[in-house]
Amino acid sequence: KKIETRDLPELDDEFAKSAADAGSLEDLRAQIRDDVHQGKTSEARTSVVNRIIEQIAEGAEIDPPSVMIDEEVEHQLGHLKQNLAQSGTPYEAYLRIQGQTEDDVKAELRPEAERRLRNSLVLREVANREGIEVTDEDIDARLDEMFGPDDAGDDDADEETAARRRQVREMYRGDYFRNMMRNELFDQ
Repeated sequence: KKIETRDLPELDDEFAKSAADAGSLEDLRAQIRDDVHQGKTSEARTSVVNRIIEQIAEGAEIDPPSVMIDEEVEHQLGHLKQNLAQSGTPYEAYLRIQGQTEDDVKAELRPEAERRLRNSLVLREVANREGIEVTDEDIDARLDEMFGPDDAGDDDADEETAARRRQVREMYRGDYFRNMMRNELFDQ
């Protein structure tokens, strides 16, 4: 029942410093331009790579075993349930709203699961033929990128922070996370 106006800050160097730690408004604009450019370039590259993979997979005679497809469907269903839980929507309520059973959802997920598996198998075969593999050194280098080397940075931090960093590093150096990292690097 009333009209309000929002007081917007001036677009000046002070705003740039407070909003994005940029030295000036022109620096902020350059950062935004670079971010948009990188995003669009990455998006275009991903699109081209996906089209190439799709074309290769269409020409390949690969029929993933139904067990693998079932596992991928279960994996995708798990992601769906997790996303619903994060948004506060119970899975059963989702099924009611969609008017579906769990078997209906699985049947809906199956074609995409089969496509993803086929593409993944094609990529694996290309990698095998090209001799592409992820070494332990590649994984260690990636972990160093994420957390810094084992002996870096802890001297400057208080003991509690340094202990947390070491704990996280150790967790990521375990077999489970190393395998996840190996798969991620292999896909890249």
